[in-house]
Amino acid sequence: MYQGFSQKQNFPDLLPALYQHKKQLRKVIDEIMEMAIHYAVEQVQAGIQAFELFDTHVGVVPLEVYKELFLPAVQKVTNAVRSTGVPVIYFPMGIGSGISLMNHDIADCISIDWQTSLFDVRKYTDKETIHLEFQPYLEFGRKEHKWIINLGHGMLPEIPMENAQYLVELIKNSDWQR
Repeated sequence: MYQGFSQKQNFPDLLPALYQHKKQLRKVIDEIMEMAIHYAVEQVQAGIQAFELFDTHVGVVPLEVYKELFLPAVQKVTNAVRSTGVPVIYFPMGIGSGISLMNHDIADCISIDWQTSLFDVRKYTDKETIHLEFQPYLEFGRKEHKWIINLGHGMLPEIPMENAQYLVELIKNSDWQR
């Protein structure tokens, strides 16, 4: 939005602005936050049973900037939804070592991606709300309970159907109590 396009994942124009134009960016973030709250509450009124906030560029922003500029807005959005009684899942993609910032004040469940160490996650969150995204961790997950297996942003059209079916059957037929 800031650069006018989203094709480049490194956001060369935005990153310097995070330091040089914090006040202006705070205003933009606050406007987006207000729109997100309005949209999320409308979704609750339409009958959703759970809400997930996908924050897919957390890993692009330096952690101290994320904590100062973005995390307060995230918490306002999630608090607005939680105040309606609907549970909230938060997906801070690429949070990595910033997982230490995540707690039950942010959301009911924190969803993680492959870039976040499960060992770090276990230091800062309880095992009942860990949201698992990456297939190689299935064996690790057997030893814990209440995992959610997620395909992230979905399935790409190029993925062969038999691969998707294999993953679904593997998950469904696994003995998660071993």
